[in-house]
Amino acid sequence: MAGEQLRRRRVGESDRTERRDSPHVGGEAAAVATEREFTVHGDDASAVLELLDDDYARQILEVLDDGPLPARPLVERCDASKPTVYRRLNRLEEQDFVAVGTELDRGGHHRKVFDSTLVSATVEFDGGCPAVRVTVDCADDGPTRRLSGPSD
Repeated sequence: MAGEQLRRRRVGESDRTERRDSPHVGGEAAAVATEREFTVHGDDASAVLELLDDDYARQILEVLDDGPLPARPLVERCDASKPTVYRRLNRLEEQDFVAVGTELDRGGHHRKVFDSTLVSATVEFDGGCPAVRVTVDCADDGPTRRLSGPSD
């Protein structure tokens, strides 16, 4: 059922599920991408705008746009201190702009992996007060992945 769209609306929030065309491999169903849209007002809108105005937060989102990464590579690619990156990641996660998962290797070791979920943010003014309409990706698989690890 490629191209089928389902919509459910709530006050200030909507979930949108979209089936995308993809080749069937081994009888698997087409990939499904899910987005959630919500609007924040007043102080919440100011907090979102302040976060998106932060150079480090924007740089983290740009780096994560290429795919999920653990914190150490983020620190290196953003040329920021580890505490700075973690503070921004916490704030981005609070706003649902970043998803956190776990990366596993063959040895059973794991570490956090971060992935950008922000699709768009649109600023609107209603009577002089800012409102921010945000769309985030809420795919079920998240950033969790398994590493191949060193060969035996």
